[in-house]
Amino acid sequence: MRVGFIGLGGMGKHIAERIVDAGHSLTVHDVREQPVNELAQYGAKTARSPKEVAAESEVVISSLPSNESSIDVALSENGVLAGAKDGDIYIDTSTISPHVIRQVATNAAKQGISVMDAPVSGESHNVKKVHSRSWWAVLSKRLRKPGLYSNRSEVEFFIQARSEQEPL
Repeated sequence: MRVGFIGLGGMGKHIAERIVDAGHSLTVHDVREQPVNELAQYGAKTARSPKEVAAESEVVISSLPSNESSIDVALSENGVLAGAKDGDIYIDTSTISPHVIRQVATNAAKQGISVMDAPVSGESHNVKKVHSRSWWAVLSKRLRKPGLYSNRSEVEFFIQARSEQEPL
């Protein structure tokens, strides 16, 4: 699967590494060069903008620090929706306001793009402990129709991660 990841901060970088470990083709972008370069050395491709990430991916995941950055990454002229194609999936793991994800989903649906609101919580050191052989991300089939999904079972999306000590 061709996956894109935008936002390589404390949580995002480690999740992106696990995606590479799982054997997926990964394209990354961040406003900072250092984590992008580190992920390139880890095996990811790099992109100059969220638009370019989306153009190279079937599924784009973002992990961003604020409402404003989520709106910019998704909706700007160089944003995800500018590069995404009909049938693509955008997953926002940022902890943002409901009105922001609804705004993104409304715009995405007009282009045939599905959006999943999937905020993450916890600490980044837990993500680092995950073994690649026990991490997998599966989209068992394309979402039935464009729109906003916030129930993981509804979209048949699941991520399972386990460390040696305990499930995350």
